[in-house]
Amino acid sequence: FSGADESIAVVEQQLSTGRFSGLMGLGQGALLAAIVAARAALGETSVPSSLQFAIICGGATPMPFKPLLTRLRETADAGLPTLHCLSAADANHPAELGEELASYFEPHAELSWHSAGSALPPTASAEWPEWRDQVVAFITRHESGPDVR
Repeated sequence: FSGADESIAVVEQQLSTGRFSGLMGLGQGALLAAIVAARAALGETSVPSSLQFAIICGGATPMPFKPLLTRLRETADAGLPTLHCLSAADANHPAELGEELASYFEPHAELSWHSAGSALPPTASAEWPEWRDQVVAFITRHESGPDVR
């Protein structure tokens, strides 16, 4: 997790501009998204955050940040909607690790399953339309502001 603090600070600084309502991460980016989302939900960010939701794809519990995630789980009034995209075919981050990560965000966590392994479903795949619609519906439910359609 070399450089994690710097990466967290950069993402949080961008979120403080108010131009972003959500955050999406895949693989290592999913670990970063989970950390930033947990910090935002707990009010532990370095700057004010506009974060309303996070989409975490192919993630696992970032062990150096397990105390942060444990605080999130134990803080009743903290929460941020998260969508966890998981695949039983993911060899990099097995689905059970993603389910464990999602458990820290309960009851605000949702799971989305696909078969694309450590990637997202390709747009040419049969499962793309359903997966895309699920992600769009999640964003629509949790985003607020003048640009919401």
